[in-house]
Amino acid sequence: DPDVHPAQIAFNALAHAWAIQDNGYSVEEMKMVNETKKIFEDDDILVNPTCVRIPVFYGHSEAVHIETRDQLSAADARDLLQMAEGVVVVDDLESGSPTAVEHAAGEDPVFVGRIREDLTHIASRNHHLQMGMAVADLITDITVEIRQDSAAYYEREPSDRRDEDGVLVERSIRLQNASTTTAFYLQDEWRRWHPRLLVLPGIRLDYSTFAREWVLSPRLGLRYALTSDLTGRVGWGFYHQAPNFVGLFERFEREIEWNLFETIVLKTERAQHFTAGLEWDRGQAHTAKLEGYYKSLDHLVVARDSTYQSIPDNSGRGHAYGLEVFLQRRPSMATRLSGWISYSLGVSKESNPQDPLHYRDVDQRHTLDLIGRLRLTKRSSFDVRYSYGSGFPYTPVAVDSDGEPLFDAESNVIWEATNSRRYPAYRRLDVRLSWRRGQVGGRTFTAYLEIINALNRRNVFEYYWDEDYRRLVSYMLPIMPFFGLRLGN
Repeated sequence: DPDVHPAQIAFNALAHAWAIQDNGYSVEEMKMVNETKKIFEDDDILVNPTCVRIPVFYGHSEAVHIETRDQLSAADARDLLQMAEGVVVVDDLESGSPTAVEHAAGEDPVFVGRIREDLTHIASRNHHLQMGMAVADLITDITVEIRQDSAAYYEREPSDRRDEDGVLVERSIRLQNASTTTAFYLQDEWRRWHPRLLVLPGIRLDYSTFAREWVLSPRLGLRYALTSDLTGRVGWGFYHQAPNFVGLFERFEREIEWNLFETIVLKTERAQHFTAGLEWDRGQAHTAKLEGYYKSLDHLVVARDSTYQSIPDNSGRGHAYGLEVFLQRRPSMATRLSGWISYSLGVSKESNPQDPLHYRDVDQRHTLDLIGRLRLTKRSSFDVRYSYGSGFPYTPVAVDSDGEPLFDAESNVIWEATNSRRYPAYRRLDVRLSWRRGQVGGRTFTAYLEIINALNRRNVFEYYWDEDYRRLVSYMLPIMPFFGLRLGN
């Protein structure tokens, strides 16, 4: 009778025989959690139950996993249970294991059997160690083609005059580099003083052939379960980022002489992080995170002006701070709508001996990402992604009231204060319609129609200046439709 229960009851196993609460557990399962704590008068006992209704005439059965502070063998557990009042142990080859009909029917004791040790080997119940290493090779081969007015080129490179040069100078510069980074890490999850407290000490050792140095990064995190749904987190640690050839080329292409790129030796940039946050998990459906951070930055790579050219070094210092929010609704069969949204508010500044405190190139005050999926049918879905980011800072050429570039007495262009202006905000909307077919030749067949930058927003990629210091603009991708087919396992 579907009015009594939606599934067949006879000869069946019913996991939904009780009302399901918001955390994903049934009323009966939460009853086991609460009654266990009440019986032992200990609210710190952790219980993770699964209850299934089996329609039999007699008995009530449980599969119980017990975790103890100290190592306990199956034999010792059997002895303790045999001494317990109201417990009868039926656990040998002759007697087999207890059953509801043969042992429990009409009897008051609790019958216990199948006592055995967990097959999962745990060196220590208070520690969970993770360790490993990572190796990355970065091989760079860049060719730069130069085509420039000969007079302007000779003014910059007076020693590079060639007989074959005409009105225009043509040069080809090839820059090659190979570097390797190696990292070793060790992290522990330590649960000792309190069952709700998790201590996360860790350490990382890195070596970069480009920076030619070893760096050590100690870290420490703490997590405390404030309630069954809410966890507080704090963290501290050092993080290092070794410079590499590609990063230097992208940042300082227009500031550093070409012949210096292959000879530059820099140290590793360092950041000291402090974080604090809250994480809320509502069953299997929803997650929310709130985190604040502060970073102290030093050994930053900056380009300092010498007499004739810019030379990068590690004289930069700075700081960053901000707030991050994350909300998620996980996909499930019970809901058609899923997705997540994240927002961050951040400030990042740096200084060096020649430049006072200013916004860093990576400073972005606001970022927002929204990803959603609507399940239209069993085999089709509609996905949307929207991204917003306030503009990054840049340093403009100083201009007069007519918009003309300004020059000093030595005919050098005048730049405004470092990173004193901002690019326009970035906005992009992507949409996708997918249709999934069951099995085609043993594999899942998916067809999709996707539109990148559906609103055809002209997002600015970069401002740059020509030889007369007139500002030019390069833009990101325009609207781009795609149709695709994918085969999966």
